[in-house]
Amino acid sequence: MIPKVLVGVPTSNFHRYCIDQFIKEVKNFSYKNYKLILTDNSKTHSFYKELKNKNVEVIKTGYLKRARSRVTRDHNLFRKIMLKENYDFLFILDQDVIPPRDAIERLISHNKDIVYGLYFGHHILNDKSNKVMPFAWRFKTRKGHWGKVRYLNPDEYNNKNLIDVAFCGGGCIMIRRNVMEKIKFRYSKNIDAWDDRWLGFDAYKNKFQVYLDPTIKCQHLYLNRPFLWKKLKEKNEV
Repeated sequence: MIPKVLVGVPTSNFHRYCIDQFIKEVKNFSYKNYKLILTDNSKTHSFYKELKNKNVEVIKTGYLKRARSRVTRDHNLFRKIMLKENYDFLFILDQDVIPPRDAIERLISHNKDIVYGLYFGHHILNDKSNKVMPFAWRFKTRKGHWGKVRYLNPDEYNNKNLIDVAFCGGGCIMIRRNVMEKIKFRYSKNIDAWDDRWLGFDAYKNKFQVYLDPTIKCQHLYLNRPFLWKKLKEKNEV
């Protein structure tokens, strides 16, 4: 039997603007043995009811003030379901990141512990410039199992080969079961990073293989967001 894949997607009414396009695409992956589950961590039940009417499986999870807390909690719910129901892989997606239709089979074909898909977005760099960059980082220096990281450069993300990375954004991650048996999703309020960075940190600490497939180029539907993460940070909601 081909590997069993759980596709887990945390969402909320913040992403109502792109949810129809997202659901249409991910319900039509070409892979033959996957299950799609969304969580809704909105304040109210109205978006949950909308999702139920879109013929997708959705779990209503509680609202927490910090977005990182909500997403990390929901990722751990998917981890729990994966382990309990004997899935071989957990495929984590953000609700505004759409991978290619054949992404599942291509990602698991590499037979690695963690393989990311590639997507881009605007980043504020150290020189205060705002540039479109990949959500992918490699080690610049290493000390022990971790170190300083840098963005991928164009020669790397335009390559067709797997790239070893420190970590990537959490929008498109294929995670093998053996990783989830040892690692839970987490984050620190003291560091401006989501659980995707901590997944990379903990993976390297446990000697797992961490790679990016730069040929898995995803759509990132962020330009029409009706909200700004910067504003949410100012209100201590991230």
